Amino acid sequence: MFKAIELRNFRSFEHITLDLTARGKIVDHALLYGENGSGKTNLAEAVSILRRSMEAHPGTEGLRRTVLAARAAGSEGPTVLRYEFTVDGRDAEYEIRYGEDGVLSMERLAYLLKDRIGRYFEIVREPEGVTEDDELSGIEIKVGRDLIPDGTYRRRVLREVRDSWGDHTLLSILCRDYGCLGDSMDTAVRPEMRRIVDTIRGVCVYSPRRGVSTDVTEGFDLVSGCIPSEDSRVLDAYSEAVSKFLSRLCTDIRGTHYAVSESDGILEYTLMVERRMNGEYRSIPAEDESTGVLKLVSMLPYLLECVRGGTAVLDEADSGIHEMMFRDLLMDVIGTEGRGQLIVTTHCIPLIQEIEPSSVFILRLSSLADKEISSIASICRTQKGHNNSMRYRDGLFDGVPYTGNVFIECIAEDLYEGLGAGR
Repeated sequence: MFKAIELRNFRSFEHITLDLTARGKIVDHALLYGENGSGKTNLAEAVSILRRSMEAHPGTEGLRRTVLAARAAGSEGPTVLRYEFTVDGRDAEYEIRYGEDGVLSMERLAYLLKDRIGRYFEIVREPEGVTEDDELSGIEIKVGRDLIPDGTYRRRVLREVRDSWGDHTLLSILCRDYGCLGDSMDTAVRPEMRRIVDTIRGVCVYSPRRGVSTDVTEGFDLVSGCIPSEDSRVLDAYSEAVSKFLSRLCTDIRGTHYAVSESDGILEYTLMVERRMNGEYRSIPAEDESTGVLKLVSMLPYLLECVRGGTAVLDEADSGIHEMMFRDLLMDVIGTEGRGQLIVTTHCIPLIQEIEPSSVFILRLSSLADKEISSIASICRTQKGHNNSMRYRDGLFDGVPYTGNVFIECIAEDLYEGLGAGR
């Protein structure tokens, strides 16, 4: 679970910290509110970059273009992403910094060792050491010997870091090797490292913004697609899960199934929704369903990952979904015993009244016109009898639009006058 996320020169943030602790304990569910365009999706993207930086190992495309696109416009200094989280109840901290060229300038992982934070590794690129001919000259590598006690593997990793670090992280190299080398990694690398990698792997992000969502279904599209015939069990499993999910949320949906055709060992499938229409149930392709139903289907795998113990970040999850349905769904997930951490950006105001004030966060402008994010418990004193949904709507916690009169008629008149009388 995340304890905190700190960002510098990232998207619309010069510097912001999301502190996910309250009274010394981690908040296991957090609802993030704020005006449109305030930066809620940027927080989800920052979590996505953590997961994707670990998966972008040598041999794959790095994140340079992604980081350059996410860099705050007109900013000076590095783009910094720092994550505090817990692994088996112990604190860990991972930080990555990118220069103005989108190349890594620092990577550091620290972990609680015998009641103190100890550095597992730190890699720094010195600006004065970088030349056009040798982009990776001047890097300083500090990797604790207790992290990689196996000498042979240690030498191989350090050589690969010298060859590829900058576009790729050391964490991505270790992640790849856990998948390729299997159990031998448990003797080559300190055992806690596998648990750190597994914890980050357990983080998933859902967002309507292109390129932000992480893959939790190993490339399987719940709505339509093609898979090998030997993977037909995947269709059976997801068909049952989606059927139970939608039939319990939508009164006029009885269930779902996949329409399947097979050719040359490939199954082509389409999700069909059994919906009641004109007094009878008819099968409708999910692709023709409403935006809300498609949104529910696409979110389901991320909710299930959270229920299994992972950390799920849902961005604009309530868009297109009835607020009462969304409230009931979120409260059901939050009430699940043994689940992981759930972080949601939302505009669903009724949920505020259902959630502890320490778990409701507002993204707003500070007195110095900088963006900050704080729980409503830290913004204003709250009591059990307070209607915090109404207090938020009234602007007590900020994070709501103050539009006044838009004068849309005047805008229309000016536009069509500018376009010419013939329009």
